[in-house]
Amino acid sequence: MLHKSLIRHARELKRYLTNHQWERSDSGALVFPKANLALSGLIVHDVNGQDVRFDHNIVPTEGLNHVLDVTLHGSTQITAWYLGLFSGAVTPGASLTAATVTATLTEITSGTDGYSESTRVAYNEAAASSGSTTNAANKAAFTIEMSSGNLTVNGCFLASASAKGATTGTLYSASRFSAARSLADGDIFNLGYTINAAAA
Repeated sequence: MLHKSLIRHARELKRYLTNHQWERSDSGALVFPKANLALSGLIVHDVNGQDVRFDHNIVPTEGLNHVLDVTLHGSTQITAWYLGLFSGAVTPGASLTAATVTATLTEITSGTDGYSESTRVAYNEAAASSGSTTNAANKAAFTIEMSSGNLTVNGCFLASASAKGATTGTLYSASRFSAARSLADGDIFNLGYTINAAAA
């Protein structure tokens, strides 16, 4: 269940989005001052269990609309989400969508110069508690496959379509890492993602 503030203010939040009555914090959180609510996410990533780093994400308009429509408007819930990686040195913006994420961010789709999993990796989150949900107990693991050289990963995203390079479905969030990852053949790149809906 989403945080009570989100449910209580769902109709107003949709209006705030339409009227551009929101702010983005320095950490990337989407803040609705009139509703005293912030939506944010934290990415935790490591390589082979080492060099743990933390980055924030953005929730683009497409993701926000989906949350509000499911919460208030009776839209169908999406029950499976997937994490993908991108190599582009691009900072995701509010207008990013599932239809544009692959081309805009340069999604990593190769199984021989990318990661060996045949699809984007499933996001296996725990039930929400205290306005937060996370896959920390079951992080998404990407097995790096490189024919030569290293793989540069600049960020990740969460979308509803499982296929690498898919342009369908819904994009929930995206994150450009503060520093690019350089991954070698055989590395396991682990992604944990915590989503928060809390009082601002």
